[in-house]
Amino acid sequence: MRLRAHLLAASSMAALLLTGATVAPAGADPSPPATAGTVRGMVSDVDGGVDLTFGAHPVLYVWQGGAFVPSSTSTLTQDGIRGHYAFSGLAAGFYTVRVLDNSGTYVAETWPSATGAKPTTTSDPGVREVPAASSSFEPTTIPPLDVQVLRQLSNEGAAPDVTGLRRVGYRLSAGPGVWNVPVETMTFGYQWQRVDSRGTAADIPGATGPSYVLTPDETGNGVRIRVTGQRPGYAPENGYSDETEVKRGYSATAVRLAFSRIRTTARGRVRVTVTPSTLAPTGKVTVRIDGRNRVATTLRSTHLGSVALALPRLSRGQHRVVAIYAGFRGLYGSTSRGITLTVVR
Repeated sequence: MRLRAHLLAASSMAALLLTGATVAPAGADPSPPATAGTVRGMVSDVDGGVDLTFGAHPVLYVWQGGAFVPSSTSTLTQDGIRGHYAFSGLAAGFYTVRVLDNSGTYVAETWPSATGAKPTTTSDPGVREVPAASSSFEPTTIPPLDVQVLRQLSNEGAAPDVTGLRRVGYRLSAGPGVWNVPVETMTFGYQWQRVDSRGTAADIPGATGPSYVLTPDETGNGVRIRVTGQRPGYAPENGYSDETEVKRGYSATAVRLAFSRIRTTARGRVRVTVTPSTLAPTGKVTVRIDGRNRVATTLRSTHLGSVALALPRLSRGQHRVVAIYAGFRGLYGSTSRGITLTVVR
Protein backbone atom coordinates (compact mmCIF):
# COMPACT_ATOMS: atom_id res chain seq x y z
CA MET A 1 0.00 0.00 0.00
CA ARG A 2 2.83 2.45 0.85
CA LEU A 3 4.50 1.79 -2.52
CA ARG A 4 1.20 2.41 -4.33
CA ALA A 5 0.73 5.72 -2.56
CA HIS A 6 4.16 6.89 -3.66
CA LEU A 7 3.43 5.91 -7.24
CA LEU A 8 0.14 7.86 -7.20
CA ALA A 9 1.88 10.97 -5.89
CA ALA A 10 4.60 10.77 -8.53
CA SER A 11 2.07 10.33 -11.34
CA SER A 12 0.04 13.37 -10.08
CA MET A 13 3.15 15.58 -10.09
CA ALA A 14 4.01 14.45 -13.60
CA ALA A 15 0.50 15.38 -14.78
CA LEU A 16 0.86 18.90 -13.36
CA LEU A 17 4.19 19.41 -15.12
CA LEU A 18 2.76 18.21 -18.42
CA THR A 19 -0.22 20.62 -18.26
CA GLY A 20 1.98 23.63 -17.37
CA ALA A 21 0.38 24.25 -13.93
CA THR A 22 2.43 25.90 -11.17
CA VAL A 23 2.74 24.84 -7.60
CA ALA A 24 2.90 27.37 -4.75
CA PRO A 25 5.65 26.85 -2.18
CA ALA A 26 4.62 25.29 1.07
CA GLY A 27 3.10 27.81 3.50
CA ALA A 28 2.51 30.52 0.84
CA ASP A 29 -0.81 32.34 0.41
CA PRO A 30 -2.01 31.31 -3.06
CA SER A 31 -4.06 34.57 -3.51
CA PRO A 32 -2.39 38.03 -4.10
CA PRO A 33 -2.76 40.59 -1.32
CA ALA A 34 -5.62 43.12 -1.59
CA THR A 35 -3.23 46.09 -1.29
CA ALA A 36 -0.02 46.55 -3.14
CA GLY A 37 2.14 49.44 -2.00
CA THR A 38 3.12 52.58 -0.14
CA VAL A 39 3.80 56.12 -1.36
CA ARG A 40 6.35 57.81 0.82
CA GLY A 41 8.71 60.73 0.67
CA MET A 42 10.00 63.85 2.40
CA VAL A 43 8.59 67.36 2.70
CA SER A 44 11.43 69.87 2.96
CA ASP A 45 12.20 73.55 2.59
CA VAL A 46 15.41 75.52 2.11
CA ASP A 47 16.59 74.49 5.58
CA GLY A 48 15.68 70.77 5.39
CA GLY A 49 12.78 68.68 6.65
CA VAL A 50 9.51 70.43 7.52
CA ASP A 51 7.70 69.87 10.81
CA LEU A 52 4.49 68.15 9.66
CA THR A 53 2.87 68.50 13.07
CA PHE A 54 2.38 72.25 12.61
CA GLY A 55 0.96 74.05 9.59
CA ALA A 56 2.16 72.13 6.54
CA HIS A 57 0.71 68.67 5.94
CA PRO A 58 0.59 66.32 2.91
CA VAL A 59 -2.64 65.06 1.37
CA LEU A 60 -2.76 62.06 -0.99
CA TYR A 61 -4.52 62.24 -4.37
CA VAL A 62 -5.43 59.31 -6.63
CA TRP A 63 -6.10 59.27 -10.38
CA GLN A 64 -9.80 58.66 -11.02
CA GLY A 65 -11.97 59.50 -13.99
CA GLY A 66 -9.20 61.31 -15.84
CA ALA A 67 -8.18 63.58 -12.96
CA PHE A 68 -6.52 63.52 -9.55
CA VAL A 69 -8.97 63.56 -6.64
CA PRO A 70 -8.39 63.32 -2.87
CA SER A 71 -7.95 59.74 -1.68
CA SER A 72 -10.42 58.80 1.04
CA THR A 73 -8.97 55.38 1.90
CA SER A 74 -5.38 56.27 2.79
CA THR A 75 -3.85 56.97 6.19
CA LEU A 76 -0.91 59.29 6.80
CA THR A 77 1.86 57.86 8.96
CA GLN A 78 5.23 59.24 10.04
CA ASP A 79 8.38 57.44 11.14
CA GLY A 80 9.58 60.13 13.55
CA ILE A 81 12.06 61.66 11.11
CA ARG A 82 11.35 65.35 10.51
CA GLY A 83 9.59 65.81 7.16
CA HIS A 84 9.08 62.10 6.41
CA TYR A 85 5.61 60.95 5.43
CA ALA A 86 4.03 57.70 4.18
CA PHE A 87 0.66 56.63 2.81
CA SER A 88 0.47 52.84 3.08
CA GLY A 89 -1.98 50.09 2.21
CA LEU A 90 -2.68 51.52 -1.23
CA ALA A 91 -4.47 49.74 -4.04
CA ALA A 92 -2.95 49.72 -7.51
CA GLY A 93 -3.14 53.08 -9.25
CA PHE A 94 -1.45 56.43 -9.80
CA TYR A 95 -0.87 58.81 -6.89
CA THR A 96 0.40 62.30 -6.17
CA VAL A 97 0.49 64.48 -3.06
CA ARG A 98 -0.28 68.08 -2.26
CA VAL A 99 1.22 69.90 0.69
CA LEU A 100 -1.19 72.36 2.30
CA ASP A 101 -0.30 75.15 4.70
CA ASN A 102 -2.54 77.57 6.58
CA SER A 103 0.04 78.93 8.98
CA GLY A 104 1.43 81.57 6.61
CA THR A 105 4.89 80.03 6.80
CA TYR A 106 4.69 78.40 3.37
CA VAL A 107 2.73 78.94 0.17
CA ALA A 108 -0.88 77.82 0.48
CA GLU A 109 -0.43 74.70 -1.65
CA THR A 110 2.48 72.93 -3.32
CA TRP A 111 2.42 70.00 -5.75
CA PRO A 112 5.50 67.83 -6.36
CA SER A 113 5.33 68.31 -10.13
CA ALA A 114 7.90 69.77 -12.47
CA THR A 115 5.92 73.02 -12.73
CA GLY A 116 4.61 73.19 -9.17
CA ALA A 117 1.05 72.93 -10.53
CA LYS A 118 -1.41 70.10 -10.03
CA PRO A 119 -0.47 67.19 -12.35
CA THR A 120 -2.86 66.66 -15.25
CA THR A 121 -1.51 63.34 -16.51
CA THR A 122 -0.18 60.15 -14.99
CA SER A 123 3.15 60.69 -16.79
CA ASP A 124 3.99 63.81 -14.75
CA PRO A 125 7.26 63.55 -12.75
CA GLY A 126 5.26 64.28 -9.61
CA VAL A 127 3.23 61.09 -9.94
CA ARG A 128 4.01 57.61 -8.57
CA GLU A 129 2.47 54.32 -9.73
CA VAL A 130 1.51 51.62 -7.28
CA PRO A 131 1.56 48.47 -9.44
CA ALA A 132 -1.08 45.76 -9.33
CA ALA A 133 -0.43 43.02 -6.81
CA SER A 134 1.12 39.88 -8.24
CA SER A 135 2.08 36.40 -7.10
CA SER A 136 5.72 37.46 -7.15
CA PHE A 137 7.20 37.39 -3.68
CA GLU A 138 9.78 40.14 -4.34
CA PRO A 139 8.59 43.54 -3.01
CA THR A 140 8.06 46.35 -5.52
CA THR A 141 10.19 49.43 -4.88
CA ILE A 142 8.38 52.74 -5.45
CA PRO A 143 10.72 55.75 -5.73
CA PRO A 144 10.22 58.40 -3.02
CA LEU A 145 7.91 61.30 -3.87
CA ASP A 146 9.67 64.27 -2.30
CA VAL A 147 8.16 67.76 -2.13
CA GLN A 148 10.12 71.00 -1.86
CA VAL A 149 7.87 73.67 -0.34
CA LEU A 150 8.58 77.39 -0.67
CA ARG A 151 8.42 79.70 2.28
CA GLN A 152 6.20 82.75 2.17
CA LEU A 153 7.58 86.28 1.80
CA SER A 154 5.71 89.24 3.23
CA ASN A 155 6.22 93.00 3.32
CA GLU A 156 3.65 93.62 6.01
CA GLY A 157 6.40 95.38 7.98
CA ALA A 158 6.15 98.43 5.69
CA ALA A 159 4.97 98.91 2.11
CA PRO A 160 7.41 100.09 -0.58
CA ASP A 161 8.03 103.81 -0.17
CA VAL A 162 8.07 106.46 -2.92
CA THR A 163 9.78 109.84 -2.63
CA GLY A 164 9.75 112.84 -4.95
CA LEU A 165 7.40 115.61 -6.05
CA ARG A 166 4.22 114.17 -7.60
CA ARG A 167 4.17 116.54 -10.55
CA VAL A 168 4.74 115.94 -14.26
CA GLY A 169 8.40 116.23 -15.21
CA TYR A 170 9.74 115.29 -11.79
CA ARG A 171 11.49 112.08 -10.85
CA LEU A 172 10.10 109.63 -8.31
CA SER A 173 12.30 107.10 -6.50
CA ALA A 174 11.19 103.93 -4.72
CA GLY A 175 12.54 101.76 -1.94
CA PRO A 176 11.59 98.09 -1.33
CA GLY A 177 10.02 98.61 2.09
CA VAL A 178 10.38 96.23 5.04
CA TRP A 179 10.02 92.45 4.57
CA ASN A 180 9.89 89.46 6.89
CA VAL A 181 13.48 88.59 5.93
CA PRO A 182 16.50 90.94 5.70
CA VAL A 183 16.30 92.94 2.47
CA GLU A 184 20.02 92.48 1.88
CA THR A 185 19.34 88.75 1.30
CA MET A 186 16.72 89.49 -1.38
CA THR A 187 16.55 90.69 -4.97
CA PHE A 188 13.83 93.01 -6.23
CA GLY A 189 12.02 93.73 -9.47
CA TYR A 190 10.24 97.04 -10.05
CA GLN A 191 7.22 97.99 -12.15
CA TRP A 192 5.59 101.43 -12.09
CA GLN A 193 1.83 101.45 -12.61
CA ARG A 194 -0.68 104.08 -13.70
CA VAL A 195 -4.02 104.05 -11.83
CA ASP A 196 -7.05 105.59 -13.54
CA SER A 197 -10.10 107.24 -11.95
CA ARG A 198 -11.84 103.84 -11.67
CA GLY A 199 -8.97 102.41 -9.65
CA THR A 200 -7.72 100.19 -12.48
CA ALA A 201 -3.93 99.78 -12.41
CA ALA A 202 -1.93 99.19 -15.61
CA ASP A 203 1.81 98.67 -16.06
CA ILE A 204 3.68 101.60 -17.61
CA PRO A 205 5.71 100.12 -20.51
CA GLY A 206 9.45 100.27 -19.90
CA ALA A 207 9.10 101.70 -16.38
CA THR A 208 10.92 98.84 -14.65
CA GLY A 209 13.53 100.61 -12.55
CA PRO A 210 13.49 102.02 -9.02
CA SER A 211 12.99 105.57 -10.37
CA TYR A 212 10.62 107.12 -12.91
CA VAL A 213 10.09 110.58 -14.46
CA LEU A 214 6.39 111.46 -14.48
CA THR A 215 4.88 112.14 -17.92
CA PRO A 216 1.71 113.94 -19.07
CA ASP A 217 -0.06 110.56 -19.24
CA GLU A 218 -0.07 110.48 -15.45
CA THR A 219 -1.77 113.89 -15.14
CA GLY A 220 -4.95 113.56 -13.10
CA ASN A 221 -4.28 109.84 -12.55
CA GLY A 222 -2.57 108.00 -9.76
CA VAL A 223 0.81 106.33 -9.82
CA ARG A 224 2.26 103.55 -7.69
CA ILE A 225 5.02 100.96 -7.84
CA ARG A 226 4.88 97.17 -7.60
CA VAL A 227 7.96 95.65 -5.99
CA THR A 228 8.50 91.91 -6.47
CA GLY A 229 10.69 90.39 -3.78
CA GLN A 230 12.62 87.17 -4.40
CA ARG A 231 14.87 84.96 -2.34
CA PRO A 232 16.07 81.36 -2.92
CA GLY A 233 13.74 78.90 -1.18
CA TYR A 234 10.91 81.43 -1.02
CA ALA A 235 7.93 82.08 -3.27
CA PRO A 236 8.12 85.46 -5.07
CA GLU A 237 5.81 88.05 -3.55
CA ASN A 238 4.54 91.47 -4.62
CA GLY A 239 4.39 94.59 -2.51
CA TYR A 240 2.65 97.82 -3.55
CA SER A 241 3.28 101.41 -2.58
CA ASP A 242 0.45 103.76 -1.73
CA GLU A 243 -1.21 105.34 -4.76
CA THR A 244 -0.62 109.05 -5.18
CA GLU A 245 -2.26 111.56 -7.54
CA VAL A 246 -0.06 113.27 -10.14
CA LYS A 247 -0.58 116.96 -10.86
CA ARG A 248 0.57 119.16 -13.71
CA GLY A 249 4.13 120.34 -13.50
CA TYR A 250 5.40 123.90 -13.43
CA SER A 251 7.26 125.29 -16.41
CA ALA A 252 9.75 128.11 -16.72
CA THR A 253 10.28 130.09 -19.93
CA ALA A 254 13.39 132.05 -20.85
CA VAL A 255 14.17 134.18 -23.92
CA ARG A 256 17.65 135.09 -25.16
CA LEU A 257 18.68 137.44 -28.00
CA ALA A 258 21.26 136.41 -30.55
CA PHE A 259 22.32 140.10 -30.63
CA SER A 260 21.05 142.78 -28.28
CA ARG A 261 21.84 145.56 -30.81
CA ILE A 262 21.01 145.39 -34.54
CA ARG A 263 20.46 147.73 -37.48
CA THR A 264 17.10 148.59 -39.00
CA THR A 265 18.05 146.60 -42.11
CA ALA A 266 18.52 143.38 -40.08
CA ARG A 267 16.12 141.00 -38.38
CA GLY A 268 16.68 140.05 -34.80
CA ARG A 269 16.80 136.43 -33.65
CA VAL A 270 15.79 134.97 -30.32
CA ARG A 271 15.92 131.56 -28.65
CA VAL A 272 13.03 130.50 -26.42
CA THR A 273 13.68 127.73 -23.87
CA VAL A 274 11.02 125.98 -21.79
CA THR A 275 11.95 123.76 -18.86
CA PRO A 276 11.87 121.06 -17.51
CA SER A 277 13.73 119.74 -20.53
CA THR A 278 13.50 116.15 -19.19
CA LEU A 279 9.84 116.24 -20.20
CA ALA A 280 10.36 117.52 -23.76
CA PRO A 281 7.49 120.04 -23.38
CA THR A 282 5.16 120.74 -26.27
CA GLY A 283 2.66 123.50 -27.01
CA LYS A 284 2.37 127.01 -28.39
CA VAL A 285 5.14 129.59 -27.94
CA THR A 286 4.51 133.27 -28.69
CA VAL A 287 7.02 136.15 -28.82
CA ARG A 288 5.53 139.49 -27.85
CA ILE A 289 7.27 142.74 -28.79
CA ASP A 290 6.23 145.96 -27.07
CA GLY A 291 3.05 144.27 -25.88
CA ARG A 292 1.99 142.90 -29.29
CA ASN A 293 2.13 139.29 -30.44
CA ARG A 294 4.57 139.28 -33.35
CA VAL A 295 5.87 135.68 -33.76
CA ALA A 296 4.34 132.30 -32.82
CA THR A 297 5.29 128.64 -33.27
CA THR A 298 4.45 125.21 -31.92
CA LEU A 299 7.02 123.62 -29.67
CA ARG A 300 7.41 119.95 -30.56
CA SER A 301 8.94 117.12 -28.57
CA THR A 302 11.84 116.99 -31.06
CA HIS A 303 12.78 120.54 -30.07
CA LEU A 304 13.62 119.26 -26.56
CA GLY A 305 12.19 122.44 -25.05
CA SER A 306 14.18 124.98 -27.08
CA VAL A 307 13.46 126.73 -30.39
CA ALA A 308 15.08 129.62 -32.35
CA LEU A 309 12.87 132.26 -34.01
CA ALA A 310 13.44 135.16 -36.38
CA LEU A 311 11.83 138.50 -35.49
CA PRO A 312 10.24 140.90 -37.97
CA ARG A 313 12.11 144.09 -38.94
CA LEU A 314 11.68 146.76 -36.32
CA SER A 315 11.93 150.52 -36.26
CA ARG A 316 14.80 152.36 -34.67
CA GLY A 317 14.73 152.50 -30.89
CA GLN A 318 14.45 150.12 -27.94
CA HIS A 319 11.96 147.27 -27.95
CA ARG A 320 10.82 145.04 -25.09
CA VAL A 321 10.78 141.31 -26.00
CA VAL A 322 8.86 138.69 -23.98
CA ALA A 323 8.25 134.95 -24.67
CA ILE A 324 5.02 133.23 -23.57
CA TYR A 325 4.54 129.47 -23.30
CA ALA A 326 0.88 128.39 -23.31
CA GLY A 327 1.44 125.06 -21.55
CA PHE A 328 -0.23 121.73 -22.32
CA ARG A 329 -1.85 118.83 -20.51
CA GLY A 330 1.11 118.03 -18.30
CA LEU A 331 2.58 121.51 -17.72
CA TYR A 332 1.31 124.88 -16.65
CA GLY A 333 2.20 127.77 -18.96
CA SER A 334 4.74 130.46 -18.07
CA THR A 335 6.05 133.85 -19.22
CA SER A 336 9.66 134.91 -19.51
CA ARG A 337 11.20 138.07 -18.16
CA GLY A 338 11.38 140.94 -20.66
CA ILE A 339 14.64 141.75 -22.41
CA THR A 340 15.57 144.81 -24.43
CA LEU A 341 16.47 144.80 -28.13
CA THR A 342 18.06 148.01 -29.44
CA VAL A 343 17.66 148.89 -33.13
CA VAL A 344 19.95 151.54 -34.73
CA ARG A 345 20.44 152.88 -38.26
